[in-house]
Amino acid sequence: MEAHEAQVDHGSIADFLSREWGRPTILQNKKFYEWQFKGHPLAKGNDRSLVAIKGNEIIGYVGVNESLLHLNGSSILAGQYTTWVVSEEERGWLGMKMIDALKKKYSALISMGISVPSLPIHLRLGFQYCKSIPRFIYVANRSKVKEICSFDPAYGGFLEKRREKISMAEGSLTESNVFNGEEYLRGLNHYDRGDDFLNWRYIEHPYFQHQVLRFTFNGKQMTFILRTDSANSLKIAHIMELLGDLSILPECIMAIEEYVKNVGIDLIDVYNTSSEICAYFWRMGWLSTNDDVYVRVPHLFHPIELREPPTTSMILWSKVDMHHYLNLPAMYLTKGDCDLDRPTPSLLEMMGVEL
Repeated sequence: MEAHEAQVDHGSIADFLSREWGRPTILQNKKFYEWQFKGHPLAKGNDRSLVAIKGNEIIGYVGVNESLLHLNGSSILAGQYTTWVVSEEERGWLGMKMIDALKKKYSALISMGISVPSLPIHLRLGFQYCKSIPRFIYVANRSKVKEICSFDPAYGGFLEKRREKISMAEGSLTESNVFNGEEYLRGLNHYDRGDDFLNWRYIEHPYFQHQVLRFTFNGKQMTFILRTDSANSLKIAHIMELLGDLSILPECIMAIEEYVKNVGIDLIDVYNTSSEICAYFWRMGWLSTNDDVYVRVPHLFHPIELREPPTTSMILWSKVDMHHYLNLPAMYLTKGDCDLDRPTPSLLEMMGVEL
């Protein structure tokens, strides 16, 4: 049953997560929780998360947002879910039943950051598993980045020489408040990138500040959304979205590199499944965390966490057109999907915010 139908409030969910999750979670923060699950454009103020109740007690929870999935020319209602928790006494059957309930309601499902215990359950229920989403890194200040990253010295000279040489673009980079996401993503399968979603996800975020920057070159435009972070003495930027005419993406990448150097950012990364977008970053010499094994870069920064591979995993299921859903090179997925870019409790503590 959905949380709003069961009239379960945030306090009850937070108490359940505190008891059963085993560690602090951002969903215990009411401001974030209500933005995440009630503020989403399709939620219309209703928490679509799934709860299982026994008597008067919550025994299972799955955080869910609804989204439109644009797949091979059609739009279907999909569920993006996170933080799947079942009480210890009910494990073994309830988890499968809850995910099965989501399969009955939605035409497609997606979740990221899959834990080892949950993977066999998802596979038994017909999901497909992607071990690592493509992630690319640009090191703007190598001497500082060495504090949290490791580089195999045998490849030191190679890293600077492998980028494709193109002339520096004479384009303009300006702050913007215009997205046009759906217009620019027509050639890719993708989850909702309409203005309502982008405003909610990036402008109305309760704790993160995002920059919307527009690059113009030869009458063509690219919009990218950045979030700046810090870890130890490093400044890190994350490219959350890339929306625009991909024919000028090489010039846009150069403008991004110049921009981050000018504002003192030491490292920048981007997650994206589109092979066309990834190809531009690769040819421009950005490091692939999946393939450039001679560089180890943290996956998380609060606290700093190194994992192999230093990216995230994903599971996918659809009752319609699974072929195109699994064609990830033709799919646009980023850190903005499934709330992959969620603040950690330790980051909130640094910000002076209580759970």
